[in-house]
Amino acid sequence: MRALKSLVVGLVAACSFAAAPARATYIDFVATATTLTTAPITFSFLYTTPTALTGLVSFTGTLGVDLRDIIDPVGDLSIASVGGTFFEGHADSVLMGADAIGGPITSDLPSAIVFSGVYDCGAGCTSIEALLHFVMTGSAGDMAVFTGRLDVVPFVAPVGEPATLALFLLVLAGLAASRAQRVRRSVRAG
Repeated sequence: MRALKSLVVGLVAACSFAAAPARATYIDFVATATTLTTAPITFSFLYTTPTALTGLVSFTGTLGVDLRDIIDPVGDLSIASVGGTFFEGHADSVLMGADAIGGPITSDLPSAIVFSGVYDCGAGCTSIEALLHFVMTGSAGDMAVFTGRLDVVPFVAPVGEPATLALFLLVLAGLAASRAQRVRRSVRAG
């Protein structure tokens, strides 16, 4: 009887472990850039983290910008994109998605989702990267503070009905065997 209980508990634990979702991977970042001259300056920040994602994943990129146009003339601070984007998400250096903000940023941009989608990591992605790049023009001392996040979450396949039914039947068989053994013991004792 103990062997049967151990078997049922072991199978339930194995099924629970197999159905556990893979962990999400994310990158949070803050980047501050300050102009030292009135000439346009190109900035690039690359953030990377290891991962072990496989198969289909969903990704979301969030970006916000706080402009601090503090040096005269006020109103001259401008942030332009590089190659049409400010923020890109990559898996193993392959582009997953990028923002579509477009033209220059001349005022604060509240934090918002700027891109999202689905990407196939296939047999496995070993890293994800967040690339922030821009051209900043303003008076010496003006600042831009970027905050962002890149989330990459694996799709979890739902447990199939045949597996659920098999587990349910296995538990019922274990309960029936336990009940039958109790009945046999009570008949022998009585």
